[in-house]
Amino acid sequence: FRDQSVRAMTGLWFASKTMTNELCVSVCGSLGFLYAATQYSSHCFCGQCGDKYDRYGEYNKCNMPCSGNAEDTCGGPWANSVFATSEKDRAPSTTTATKLGCFKDAAARAMPQLWTHSAAMTNELCQTICAVKGTRYAATQYSKHCFCADEYDRYGPVTNCNMKCGGDWTDKCGGAW
Repeated sequence: FRDQSVRAMTGLWFASKTMTNELCVSVCGSLGFLYAATQYSSHCFCGQCGDKYDRYGEYNKCNMPCSGNAEDTCGGPWANSVFATSEKDRAPSTTTATKLGCFKDAAARAMPQLWTHSAAMTNELCQTICAVKGTRYAATQYSKHCFCADEYDRYGPVTNCNMKCGGDWTDKCGGAW
């Protein structure tokens, strides 16, 4: 389906260098959304029935390989590959997390397995994404970034985790580096 700058699906957006249709559907479903759509190889949009995923009509430009699985197609330029999530996908998340502290990052990432970002980032969203990806640790940084990995303490502790979460200004989502 065609998309435009005023998005067809407005519930949540995130991008990942390891995007697959399964990751998008799992994250959107676990957060209670009815629809999931991949676009431009690495983007995921989540929406409810009030979002008209087909508001701009059908489009035959879903031709880009997924950034996380080149054998599959994840939309295209302004083109959404749309999926309905299932009741199984929408099962309540059982993810529980223990805050371990604030840790330094650098250009050679401390947590390189998965990086994603969303203007609606929260610690809970990051934990959900990392749980779906099957990694042991989740970390937020710079208000809207999420990192997932099986190790986290490459550079040691710091004290600058003071930036408000993009999706919940009452909580902190890391800081700069």
